[in-house]
Amino acid sequence: MRPTMLFHFFSLQARKSMSYRLDFWVKTVVNTLIGLGLVWYLWSSIFASTGQESYGGYTLAGMMLYYVLMMLTMRLTQLRIGDMDLAEEIYNGSLSRYLVYPLSYLPVKYAQQMGGIVDVVLQIALSALVLWYFFPHEELAVVSAMNVIRALPVVLLGSLLAFLLYLPLQLVAFWADNVWSLVLLARFASGLLGGGLLPLSLFPEHWANTLRLLPPALLYDFPVATLMGRVTQGQYLLSIACICGWILLLTFVSRTVWQRGTVQYTGVGI
Repeated sequence: MRPTMLFHFFSLQARKSMSYRLDFWVKTVVNTLIGLGLVWYLWSSIFASTGQESYGGYTLAGMMLYYVLMMLTMRLTQLRIGDMDLAEEIYNGSLSRYLVYPLSYLPVKYAQQMGGIVDVVLQIALSALVLWYFFPHEELAVVSAMNVIRALPVVLLGSLLAFLLYLPLQLVAFWADNVWSLVLLARFASGLLGGGLLPLSLFPEHWANTLRLLPPALLYDFPVATLMGRVTQGQYLLSIACICGWILLLTFVSRTVWQRGTVQYTGVGI
């Protein structure tokens, strides 16, 4: 019964995320073109002004491929049910309806998280065709079938890690009226320290090696590096172990905060 109910929440969220198809595709195309346009202008200017052929082991084409893959993987590993949905449900009292379900709240929310990824899978499938047509094939050759297979469990675990990373921050809403600033700060810090804004190979080596063990880099830099074949087998296994370790730790933290928060919860919503 419970797996069936979880699948119902998964299916409902998947249909909801694809309800507004035109808005869905327009936002995706516009945001992607603007983002890649800015990246191209910035890095082409840097390469042209300095005369260097590579930065951090990336040529200009390799750097563009890095950011394209980063945009795609970030959409898979970001919180998909809305940055503030959980906090809003606590604040307006609609959390009450979940408390009477014969299911725990957190598995329900994670089922919705996974349902929200369905539309992104369609985007990535289309983007792969576009990449194959426009990108130099010698650059795309690094994204081999084996690298894609190795990246699949990374992305799946990353989706769970992202959910658990933002969950305790939103559960602070049990004690505070507005936790938006916490989530915004976490998103910015994750992008900066995880390779979303700059490849970690541009950081000092000792800092980069440390950052690669932390959740932001495991969410962003690690999947892209895996796709591009820049991760050795030993680094791959170590990073997978780190993801699992962070998942266990954040699960404990989330459950602790949830149990203490629900003790004092007095929502009146439905």
